[in-house]
Amino acid sequence: MEPMEEFLDQNAREFGFSYGLQDTSAVATCLNVQGDAWATLVLAEAETADFAQLPIQKRKIEWLSGRIAAKKAFAQHMATANPGHTFPEIAVLNGRNRAPFILGYPDLTLSISHSSAHAVAVVAPFHIGVDIERIEPRPLTLADYFCCPEERGVIERECQLPDQKDATITWFWSRKEAVAKFLRLGGGLDFKHINTVDEYVCVREVSGERIRLISKNCAGYCISLALRPGSITVGNHGRE
Repeated sequence: MEPMEEFLDQNAREFGFSYGLQDTSAVATCLNVQGDAWATLVLAEAETADFAQLPIQKRKIEWLSGRIAAKKAFAQHMATANPGHTFPEIAVLNGRNRAPFILGYPDLTLSISHSSAHAVAVVAPFHIGVDIERIEPRPLTLADYFCCPEERGVIERECQLPDQKDATITWFWSRKEAVAKFLRLGGGLDFKHINTVDEYVCVREVSGERIRLISKNCAGYCISLALRPGSITVGNHGRE
């Protein structure tokens, strides 16, 4: 089992969510060989208009990979209830603040993320957010833009080498994105006012509730989960 899948599998069993992973290169190959018509094999009718509006091939690959990951997660969640679900029967649409949802299932939360070679989605009967970011060169000016003073302090103390700096900046960025997706706010959250150094974060300006963050560096990526504390069973997850 690959490190990212192992991380998701462990936490899915512990906290009770379902997940889907999709290799974006496989989607790129199908689209490049068969054209946009291939997308109709996996999309519901309600999704095709959104796909048709995507302007460039890269965005089509990312969007479609995220939809496939979401359908995998939903199919996994529904396996015992309805094993006959096919991908075109599952409609993933966007609601307020572009937050994705599964048509006809208002009691489920869906979160989707993609970065470079991977797309990931999680489905749960409770609030949850997921984010994945490739670890790559990131300037310190980016940290000045979105990090709070406590996070910048960690970067200054721990980032003596460039790869440490890039991994730590990516770590904080991923955790903040997961919080934004948990809160269903998309880009409407001021990252600089969120402190994600510790295991729990409280965004008082938005909801006031405590959110638990679980992150891991996996083979060149950082993946983060944001969960409501009440959904937690056992376990202790820290920065690795």
